[in-house]
Amino acid sequence: MTEIKLEQQIVFVRAWLQKAQRLHAEPERMSDRDLPPGSKIDITTFLERQYQLALEARENIKKAIEACRSSQEDTIAIASYRRLKLAEHIENGQMGAKEANKKASELSGDIDAATSKKQQCDFLLQQIHSEEPCTTPNLPLFQYPLRWRALGEEQAADPPSGKEGSEVKSRPKDSGKAFWNRLSSSDRIAVVAAILLSLCIVTGGFMYMYVWGKITLEVTALDRYNYSVRCINTYGEAIAFQAPYDGAALPRETPTVYGLSATLITKKGERKALPRAVWYYKDLSADLYGSIFAPAVDFVELNLQLTPDEIPDEGGILRLTVFKAPKRSKTTARIEIPPRSEDTPSVPDLPPADDIEDAEDLEALQNTAL
Repeated sequence: MTEIKLEQQIVFVRAWLQKAQRLHAEPERMSDRDLPPGSKIDITTFLERQYQLALEARENIKKAIEACRSSQEDTIAIASYRRLKLAEHIENGQMGAKEANKKASELSGDIDAATSKKQQCDFLLQQIHSEEPCTTPNLPLFQYPLRWRALGEEQAADPPSGKEGSEVKSRPKDSGKAFWNRLSSSDRIAVVAAILLSLCIVTGGFMYMYVWGKITLEVTALDRYNYSVRCINTYGEAIAFQAPYDGAALPRETPTVYGLSATLITKKGERKALPRAVWYYKDLSADLYGSIFAPAVDFVELNLQLTPDEIPDEGGILRLTVFKAPKRSKTTARIEIPPRSEDTPSVPDLPPADDIEDAEDLEALQNTAL
């Protein structure tokens, strides 16, 4: 709210209150224009209501000005205290003399501006109760509350203005610069360190997603021959899976395609391909989909169904491998296939295989294909 608008509202409320008081004291002087058209309201009730509304409007303006005045007093007190503390900062070595002089000058400017605004508030408070004659609007009495409501709506719709004449706030126009200038040297170092730490955290997050991201396989046994495989992508970009993967060269396309294969490790340590195993995605055979996409920082879930005659009665270990190229694995996962007599599968904590094991798996796949 600007001082100009406050002065306009004060003049308007004074006119409203004066007319309401005059007609309340001498109802016979009221004309038909002062009543709402077609209204059958009691004149005495109408005049009392208008008088009360005018008093409420004056009180609201008074509260707004007093709040502004109180804010300026707080600004003056805070700036004065900080100016007094400058000498102590110099003695403690927290601030140099040049920096202290600059700070003192800024605080003095804040004090002068707030003092000027406080004086304007005092002037406006005097105008509220002033009996001095002034040019006031002369409206039919019933139109004053309507116009007053319109003034309030205009005030609410006006954006805050930084031009001269706008209401003084408890902070300077350039709040960022003022905040920085109010900080001591140690506080500035702390703020800079916090900003740098935040940047490092954000940069580290992006680096993890786009450079250090990885693919993880989570395997869950549904029964002896059916498994749920969750392929988790922590990269910052989408990837795709080709399942089943037969060991051939992977297509070079965007997003990057990885091969997903399944092999069996018997109790004797032999590695066997599972050519009749079927991968399912969304309840359909995965090879019907082509590349299966995994969104960035997300996962895709597939199901693997093994053929009973490919699994020996004594069980073994199901080994799943993600290939980024022939004979180059990206990640592996293992889960134990229990003997036929056991009902509950167990998941041993086995280390991932190295590239030699991947080569043996790939050779088993290629021999099966031949």
